[in-house]
Amino acid sequence: MIKQVNIIHRIDSEVTTILSSDGLTPAIHQHYESFKAMYSADPGLYKILLKKSRFIPSVMIIVHAYCEEKHLISDIIKKCLMINMMNVNSLYSLVDFLYLHNIIKKSPSSEDKRKQHYAVTEKGESGIVKMITTMASALYQLKNRDVSVDDNGGVTGFLGRYNNIIDSGLLFFHDVGEVDVFINKNGGHFILLYLYCNHQNNEFNGSVAKLSAYCHVSRTHIARIISEAIHQGLLAKNSQGKIILLPEFIAMTEKYMARQFSFVMYGLGYL
Repeated sequence: MIKQVNIIHRIDSEVTTILSSDGLTPAIHQHYESFKAMYSADPGLYKILLKKSRFIPSVMIIVHAYCEEKHLISDIIKKCLMINMMNVNSLYSLVDFLYLHNIIKKSPSSEDKRKQHYAVTEKGESGIVKMITTMASALYQLKNRDVSVDDNGGVTGFLGRYNNIIDSGLLFFHDVGEVDVFINKNGGHFILLYLYCNHQNNEFNGSVAKLSAYCHVSRTHIARIISEAIHQGLLAKNSQGKIILLPEFIAMTEKYMARQFSFVMYGLGYL
């Protein structure tokens, strides 16, 4: 408990610093550009995997493979069930999804043939590095320093520290308003960034069709998210039907991204 309180204090302190920085908006734009390139290269993977209710169990599955001595699928399923985000069938489906996308590989247990071991593939580790790298230019913008996953224990060190963030409860973003309207939907992280980074005077310079095309989701999916965001007081529409980003949306997005930046700084061992 003392360790978790310490992590929360360090992250909260860093978030406060980032939110007061003039570099926050440029940093979000930098991350958006890097993330857009990665997302567009494999939208079928990232629009599914980065939905919050899948992303957190996926991180737990990957962390377990790096940081635990035994890598049994049944063991990590039990651990994931404790966070109460997916049922057992959905978790096994997630494992199959990671396997089909060559993020993990599976093999029979030598001790019990009814059970399976798993490990992260080269493609999986490369994807982890790519995800972290989408933050590199943004963190340079904020901190005026180069950051690298090779520092402080590499991928294993990063995931071990990132697991502490999961254990602290911070990765659920319970304190970031109605951000789940976006991030707990397929493609939601990118949709949120796309709206934030493509507006002028709080008016979105685009359309539902553009959002749908760029984020590789249906127009109906986008329309539902926008409708929910309007209901929650995050977005509005003017008399011409243009999407307006309300101050609540701007504040929510900046706090969400300040937390994301601070998580990566902590995971890299810089906090």
